[in-house]
Amino acid sequence: MLASNWGHFMKLSKTRLIKIAVYISCLAALLVGGYLLLSMIRSHACITETRKTISNLSGFNFEITETNCDTLAKEGWITIFASRVGENRKTLLFEYDGDDDPLPDIRVSYDHNITISIPVVASIHTQHRKWKYGTIEYKIGRIAFPSVEKKNVD
Repeated sequence: MLASNWGHFMKLSKTRLIKIAVYISCLAALLVGGYLLLSMIRSHACITETRKTISNLSGFNFEITETNCDTLAKEGWITIFASRVGENRKTLLFEYDGDDDPLPDIRVSYDHNITISIPVVASIHTQHRKWKYGTIEYKIGRIAFPSVEKKNVD
């Protein structure tokens, strides 16, 4: 009698192990699928819009874009690109966080030095001070979060 009960117990254990393995496999598949879905949503949840284009300012073109990402947390930044008139390749000059702040004012001197002026930015991501066509000066009234790491490329 004891031997027949042991066989029944072993049969239940194998069945139980198979069920547990199936449940773990399903849970792993759901986690991986959820991660992949979240990654796809996050990578396509950003919208970039050209806010201002300045054409042929002393031989340069400037484009100011705003990117907004609504994923788990709302992110947004302003980017300033520059190129020489007639060139297709744009160069990133300045990238910063700006929440509904005014757009920067851009001026170019007679010797091709660029001045970017803005009253306030939240934080700075990238700030070039040199470009192959001249230097870049920044007149920033206030940086709300100056401790945020910024990348001074030059």
